[in-house]
Amino acid sequence: MYKIIVVLMFVVIMLHGCKDENNIKQEKSVKPNIPTVSKKSTSGLSLDEQKIKSFDILSEILELIESSSREAVKPQIEKSYLELIKTCPDVGLAQEAYWKLLVMYKEENTPESLAKADALYAQFQTNYPDSVMQKTLSVIMAKK
Repeated sequence: MYKIIVVLMFVVIMLHGCKDENNIKQEKSVKPNIPTVSKKSTSGLSLDEQKIKSFDILSEILELIESSSREAVKPQIEKSYLELIKTCPDVGLAQEAYWKLLVMYKEENTPESLAKADALYAQFQTNYPDSVMQKTLSVIMAKK
């Protein structure tokens, strides 16, 4: 009788463990970093919509870079980053887009590109005064 109880307890424990393992697998299949609460931003898109759109735009940029030389697609890349900044201001990728554009403009090192960099940096400072990227971007702007 004792052996039967031990075997039954073992089976119950194993079944319970399998149930927990299935729950873990289901939790892993859920997309990370997408909040359940949506808030509307100044762009008119919810935070969830901005995240999805920003990843779509970034995917387009990566496809452009992979399709041909960076120099050949530079105007399209610039346009896409500016679209990301405008339509998805509440996601982290928007701040990264500022960074990428500033680096691109500073490397170009023409009067027109430097003027674009100055204007973009001023816009960044206005939109994200408490950003952790302020120092990084100020270093980029200080380089000649």
